[in-house]
Amino acid sequence: MNLSFQDQPVWVVGGAGYFGSAIVTALDGSGARTICIDLPGRAKALIEGQGLTRTTAAEFDIGDTEAVPNYVSGLIELFGAPSGVVILAMGTSSGKSFEEITGEDFDRTLRLSVTANHIFARAAADRMQGGSLVFFSSMYGLGSPHPEDYQPGDQGRMTVNPVDYGASKAAIVQLTRYFAMQYGRHGIRANCVAPGPFPNPGVQAAHPEFVANLSGRTMLGRIGQSPEISGVVLFLLSPASAFVTGQCLAVDGGWTAW
Repeated sequence: MNLSFQDQPVWVVGGAGYFGSAIVTALDGSGARTICIDLPGRAKALIEGQGLTRTTAAEFDIGDTEAVPNYVSGLIELFGAPSGVVILAMGTSSGKSFEEITGEDFDRTLRLSVTANHIFARAAADRMQGGSLVFFSSMYGLGSPHPEDYQPGDQGRMTVNPVDYGASKAAIVQLTRYFAMQYGRHGIRANCVAPGPFPNPGVQAAHPEFVANLSGRTMLGRIGQSPEISGVVLFLLSPASAFVTGQCLAVDGGWTAW
């Protein structure tokens, strides 16, 4: 299987985050001309910190949906239309419990997580000449959290994963299907990845009991590490997945397969 991306233009939105940095690094190493799009300063810091040589930093907040069309046009004028777009940005939530969340909280999460993904991906796909879109859902877009995983430990109780987060990630799965339908006859594929338990290093350090609980929920008996997302994303971007579209691929160590 050839996952080389020599000189292919690939955009990664939210590319300096926990998953994004691993994906951008893998694309850079595979020869892609990667555009790492993130909030001010983040992409540049990643490029300098990892010594990336084929990646360009671009600053933008895709939550500014009114500015998206002009921003995408400007990127294309500078770098050409992308052959692949990965959108990880705006995986947000209220952080509130089921009982506390308000309608305003819910609306904000959906606007930032779902609407922003739709507007950016549509603006890019309308200008692409074939290629691949990769969205990001979550295990909590496919199933509900286990409240007992969040029981008090040495560091105190964590809030159970908020309902607005799970609902927004479930919406991404359906958004993916619509994009696959809308752009399939234009040679553009759309798929999404649903990561399982991949707590970031801060959570791992602060909540070891929670990490142990998550590990016990997977068939592999451990949590995931961010580089383990990269191969799946590169596969979905590459011709190796040429007949795969409209799908949600769970990368969760078997968390959703019980």
